[in-house]
Amino acid sequence: MVSDWLPDSPPTWDDVIVTVLAVVWLSLTFSGLDTISWTALAAGIGIVVVVAGPVAHSTLSERISARVPALGPAGRAVGIVLFAVAVWFVAPMVDVPAHLVTSFCGGGMLALAVLVALQAVYAGEVSGWRIGQRDD
Repeated sequence: MVSDWLPDSPPTWDDVIVTVLAVVWLSLTFSGLDTISWTALAAGIGIVVVVAGPVAHSTLSERISARVPALGPAGRAVGIVLFAVAVWFVAPMVDVPAHLVTSFCGGGMLALAVLVALQAVYAGEVSGWRIGQRDD
């Protein structure tokens, strides 16, 4: 069942590097927290698993994926900037404790790290480097 949720291709080295950086960030950030919200951490894990699994393989996701190339790089950049501006304006208006946000984001990053590791194990390689491959 998990293999149905994983991409058909092996992870790239960029995926692996970002995963390692996320794990380093998690360890540094969580070690500095006075408290971790286990509920927020679990919610972050749950949402990422649901979005990466069933939602990513839904017909809605396929329709969105088909339209993204039509946006082009400029359209995607505008979307990212609009999201960042919205967060920048809304964040000061909402009083959410920092440990909740950090725990939630940490849970999401932890789930992504596990999914990338599972993808590498399932594919048996990382973009061209096969497990057990020898350079002769």
